[in-house]
Formats: sequence, C-alpha cells, structure tokens
Amino acid sequence: MTRDEIFNYHAAYHSDYNKMKSMLNKVILDHEAEIEALKFSFNKKTSQELQVEVASKKELIKNEQTEIGRVVSLFDVKRKSIQANFVRQEYKNIDGEYLLRKHLYETKRTAQMFLEAVQWLFSNNPKAAFHREYIMNIGHLIKHFNALEHQAMHSAESVQFSEEAQVWANVYKKKGFSDDEILEKLREGGYLE
Repeated sequence: MTRDEIFNYHAAYHSDYNKMKSMLNKVILDHEAEIEALKFSFNKKTSQELQVEVASKKELIKNEQTEIGRVVSLFDVKRKSIQANFVRQEYKNIDGEYLLRKHLYETKRTAQMFLEAVQWLFSNNPKAAFHREYIMNIGHLIKHFNALEHQAMHSAESVQFSEEAQVWANVYKKKGFSDDEILEKLREGGYLE
C-alpha cells in the first residue's frame, strides 16, 4: 500500500482525517531510516540470491553440455568399433551436439536418456542390430529415439540383453548362485524392475 492509501484507509474509519494523517506521517518519519535500511538489505540479499541463481544456471548448462558431448562421442566411438573408417556426417553439416542440445531443449528429454539409447543401440540385442543398420548419425538417433525407447528401454528384453546385466549374471553364476538368487541380485542392482 502507498502512503496515501494508508491515509485514506485510516481516515475512512476515523473522523479526524488531518489528525490521523499527521500521526501516520510522524510514525513513518520516525522509522524512515529503518525502512531504508530494510529496503537496502532486501535489495542486497536479492542481488546475492540472483548471483547464486546465475552461477547455478551456468553450472547446469556446463554439465548439460558435457553430457551432450559424452553422448556424441560415445556414439562415434561405438560406431567406429564396428566400422573402423566411420566418419559421422550430419544433415547439412550441422554439429551433432547442437542438434542434440536443441532437441533436449525442445522436448525436455535428458542427455542420460540418449546415453542409455546409444548403449542399447550398440548392445547384443537383435532388435538393436536392426536399428544400428540405419542410425548413422545424431540426427537419425534423435529422429528414431521414440522407436528405440519403445522397443528397448522399457522392455524386459533390454534388461535381458544389457551388457552390464549379462556381466553381473555371469559373475554370480561363477560364484555358484542359483537363478533365483541371480535375479534377486540384479533387482537389487537396478537391472530388473
């Protein structure tokens, strides 16, 4: 409320408007220094909070860019392990990291989802082998992400053919665990739902 609104409010409930106005003016003037100090501390605090917010956003963007770089480099490394002379060619020579960053911004997906997609794409799963034949760059990975997610990431087969899950299952088999104990260990490890 402004000072005039306060005066008008109190004057409506009291008969002597001028007396009320002078009383309120006196109170405001007596505490003017305190009010200014509070305003200054509030502005100072908000500027510090703003600096923290800006710094945290910069850190978040930096982490996101590193994650996006990891996705692109993992794709390249996995593709080169299959095809030694592979050179990724994006549509109109647009940077793969730029394409992925733009896609993540538009869809609110995460870089972690694409890391998992790349790992599944180059796994031992027969369905992944089918997709590997035509996903040759980041643009195609983005374009066919829904199909990959549908067929692989949330199905039981993705767990069955996951390389890391297979390694742990083999380790537990060598230790002499039964099939039920292996399944329980894989559930504890987060490989099974």
